Parts: sequence; C-alpha cells; structure tokens
Amino acid sequence: MDSLTPLQNILILVSNWSGCDFSRYNPNSMTRRIQRRMIETRSGNMEEYLQQLMEEPQERRALVSTLVIKVTDFFRDQPVFDLLAQQILPDLFALKRQRRLHSLRCWSSACAGGEELYSLAMLVAEELRKQPMEDEPWGITLLGTDVDRKSISLARRGRFSLQMMAGVPESFQRRYFLQPASLVLDSMQVAPALRSLCSFAVFDLSSAPTLAPPGSIFAEYDLILCRNMLIYCQLSLKIEILQRLHHCLRPGGCLVLGKAESLPAELNNGYVSVDRSLKVYRKKG
Repeated sequence: MDSLTPLQNILILVSNWSGCDFSRYNPNSMTRRIQRRMIETRSGNMEEYLQQLMEEPQERRALVSTLVIKVTDFFRDQPVFDLLAQQILPDLFALKRQRRLHSLRCWSSACAGGEELYSLAMLVAEELRKQPMEDEPWGITLLGTDVDRKSISLARRGRFSLQMMAGVPESFQRRYFLQPASLVLDSMQVAPALRSLCSFAVFDLSSAPTLAPPGSIFAEYDLILCRNMLIYCQLSLKIEILQRLHHCLRPGGCLVLGKAESLPAELNNGYVSVDRSLKVYRKKG
C-alpha cells in the first residue's frame, strides 16, 4: 500500500474490517469524517491516525460509526410525507384492491435509526384505517435496512427521546407511541401494533452480494425510499445503487430520492416524474 495516499490506506483498511466499501464514497466527505476522529484522538496527521487504527480495534469501530451516514428525523422533509399520505399511498392501495392483491411492500433502504420507516409505517397504518372491511386481510411488509449494525439495533428497539420526536404530530404520538413506567420521562416507545408492521436488517447497498435484502429477492417492492444517501457516493456507485433499486421496484411502483439527488441519464427513461421538486418517480411498465 506504499503507493497509496494515507486516506486511501485508511479507507481500504476500514473497508476490509467492516465489509463496507467506503473507498467508493465521496472522498471529501470521508476526509471530513476521518478528521473528526483525528481531532477526537488527537492525531497529528493521517499517517499517525492510520497507525492508531492498526493498533486499536475500538478506534476502528468508532471510525466505522463515524463514516456511516446517520442523519435522519421523523417526517424529515415534510412535503415528501405529505405527498406519500395524500397521493402515493392511497393510489397504491387503490391499485392493489383493483387487482385483488391485498399486499403492500415498502423498503427504506438507508433507514439509519428507523425514524424514516416508522414515519412511513404511521402513514400506512392511517391508510389501512380507511380501507373498506374485506374478508382478506392486508399483508404489509415494511423493511428498513442500513449498513450500520448499531443503527439497526436502535431501530429495532424503537425507543426515542422526546427531542427526537419533535416532528411527530401529537395525534400520532398518542396513537402510535407509549411511555411505559420503565422508561425515563423524556423518551417514548413505539407501540407494539406499529412495531409489528416493521422489520429491520443490516444490508449494504454499496457492496452486497445479493440484489435485495434477505427474504425479498423474489418479491418486488411497491415503494422504495433512498433519501440523502446517494449524495455521499461517487457517480459509478450511485448508478449501481439506483440500478439495484430499479430492479427491486415493481412496474408502477414509486422511488423516492433525497431533495438534493436526481436520477442519472442512464435510468431517466425508466421512470415518470410524480413530483420533480420532491424527487418522487414512478417506474414505467
């Protein structure tokens, strides 16, 4: 590795340790995150920090946690969730009833601590309340995946501070959250009925050997959210991830990207724009 820069050596080593290919993420973003750890560890330069990484396993874990993108909130970018509640989900449920297919499959593909998937779950639960009573029950699959195991563990626990829940409407807090006596006063727990709709798994969009998370290879998704993650990827990786998501999305299904992201030209012809400003697209076919 002598011909490589210290940054390249760090990214190669941490990729080998974690199984996540950080070398294909935006180098400027990775540099800033590594420098945060250098400040925390009082490393004088990247060579010194690289040596520390090789000697201290706990610092490797700390760096992986820092490199992974974990910025999320409940109902982040409210207009996107308004569109989901008012148009996307009602249309999907109506189409399913028309085709006598009582199932809905949604995937939050970079879910961090679970706030995005639980936000979607609340909207799905609200839409289920509006559906006419029928003999056949609805089969709902709401999957959240992330490369960071710690984030997935927190998402499965479903416990959030009141500060983290600032974006959750009070009516939703009363309906979909509990405050058991065992919890501290400034936190709330996702109610069992909502948690039962959601599942979480560790999955790396950038280098996973399978097209989709375990258990979903042969089932197409009706809705995929991949928001505010692609901006950290190099173009080649961004295209690979979007091609993966395209194959996992059923014809007529919807793809939701972050507001600073867009479809590359290679995939543009495969979609119809539902809302160009909110980066919501419907797969053709």
